[in-house]
Amino acid sequence: MKYLYKIKNNQKGSAMLVSIIFFLSISLIIVLGMANPAVRGYTSARNLLNSKKSYALAESAGEDIFYRIKNGRQYLLSETLTLDGGIADITITNTGTTKKEIKVKADNSNLERSVNLKISSGDGVSFNYGIQSGSGGFIMDNGSEVTGNVYSGGIIQGYDNDKSFITGTAISSGSNGLIDEVLVGTGSVGDAIAHTVTESDVLGNLYCQVGLINKNGKVCDTSKLDPVDIGMPISDAQIEEWKVEAEAGGVITGDYSFDETASLGPKKITGNLIISDDDILNLTGAVWVQGTIITDKKAKIKLDSLYSSDDGILIADKYISLSNDTTFEGSGTDGSYIALVTTSDCPISAYCDDEPAINIQNNSGAVILNAQNGAIHIQNGSELKSAAAKLIEMINNAKIIYDSGIANSNFVTGPSGTWNISEWKEVE
Repeated sequence: MKYLYKIKNNQKGSAMLVSIIFFLSISLIIVLGMANPAVRGYTSARNLLNSKKSYALAESAGEDIFYRIKNGRQYLLSETLTLDGGIADITITNTGTTKKEIKVKADNSNLERSVNLKISSGDGVSFNYGIQSGSGGFIMDNGSEVTGNVYSGGIIQGYDNDKSFITGTAISSGSNGLIDEVLVGTGSVGDAIAHTVTESDVLGNLYCQVGLINKNGKVCDTSKLDPVDIGMPISDAQIEEWKVEAEAGGVITGDYSFDETASLGPKKITGNLIISDDDILNLTGAVWVQGTIITDKKAKIKLDSLYSSDDGILIADKYISLSNDTTFEGSGTDGSYIALVTTSDCPISAYCDDEPAINIQNNSGAVILNAQNGAIHIQNGSELKSAAAKLIEMINNAKIIYDSGIANSNFVTGPSGTWNISEWKEVE
């Protein structure tokens, strides 16, 4: 009996052991079944975090190199940035005279993310009017014409308004604003807006506080307040940036002249720039002239084809005198212009020789004039695209034919100029 009892006890022990092993196996399977998703979740979360780190690194590297380009800081065309265990490879490619592409590939724990930036240089200059004058006002006489709109921080004074006219809207700002003896508008389009409008023929709406015997019998609509003053289209800071760009290309000491044809820019000239009869100046960059700019008959100023749809800049610190039949040409691409800019306050200063800041006669072409501290005289059949100055006078059949593309003028700027982002995206 004892033997049989021992056998039964051994069988019970074996059964219990099998049960325990079975239970532990099931528990282990359950634990492993629960652990695998947790491990996978952890791995996935870690990879996601490292992927985000790679993307953040790529974005940071792109921002860093864009900041350095935009602010004229030193940079290389190929660079590496290391941050928090990750590495970003940066490649910069010049895709045009004013365009760059920045490619960034970042790697953190073998997880790569890449971004591409496309940037282009250009300032915020906008010429929104055919004519924009400051406190000196705008005077037009003897058949002068403006195809487009006119804004004046002073008066707009015409003479014999049957011959001198503005096809768009005319605005004279402030409580002393005056539009006098001007034909404004075409058909029924073209408003006159000023505190006082007198002796004028306004084909659109007439907004004023005071009106005396307007030619078409219209009375003032007083619902609009007097127009406010606005700033000039080019800031002093922007002009200084262009000067920095020009000087970075080298300095010519004294006066500069040439025979027949010359390419110039970026360059600073400490004396005067003289373009003689029939000579052609090809602008390849910004040019800053500390003296005067003077042209003789049939001179030509043109932009190099590398400018494409961008605009070029020619700056003088003293007056600009353009003789008969000086012509201006863009790069050959539509929407490309030359801006003639002077910081001169002529005819006030002693060096002016009774010249205005810009004097242009019998000239034509893709040219914008800017003399925000001085006067511009446009005369004798001249045709240009836009003009801005403290005082502007048009006489003897002079014409402004405004081109709407000028509102988005895109000037080539140097390393200290403005770069804008045209595209920023993640790539595979």
